Amino acid sequence: MYKIISTDKAPLPQASYSQGVVAGDFYFSPGLIAIDPVTQELKFGSIEEEITTIMTNLGAYLEAAGSGYDKLVKANITLTDLKDSPVVDKVYAEFIKENRPGRMIVEVPKMAGGAHVCLEVVAYCGE
Repeated sequence: MYKIISTDKAPLPQASYSQGVVAGDFYFSPGLIAIDPVTQELKFGSIEEEITTIMTNLGAYLEAAGSGYDKLVKANITLTDLKDSPVVDKVYAEFIKENRPGRMIVEVPKMAGGAHVCLEVVAYCGE
């Protein structure tokens, strides 16, 4: 099974990508940055606001895929400053309460649109 995810509860793609793909029993997200689902505009403020927006949008994508935060398998977090890791981890942990998926954090000098944090996940969609 291969299915493109589509929901109006989260940001629409801003370029040539989808809101995610379910392949077999797994959901694969795009790289998520802080985009307001109502205005479809980049939403920048504090790093805490950015990661909260991203995690909230991720919840809508996971729901559309038939998954949830508790079924995350892998998360890749990209930051423009590794000093933001503690704040990102604090907010991330508020959403990822019991399941602790594999995770990687890397630092890059610059991201699309001026984002400071980006999240990409793989989640299980099976029963």
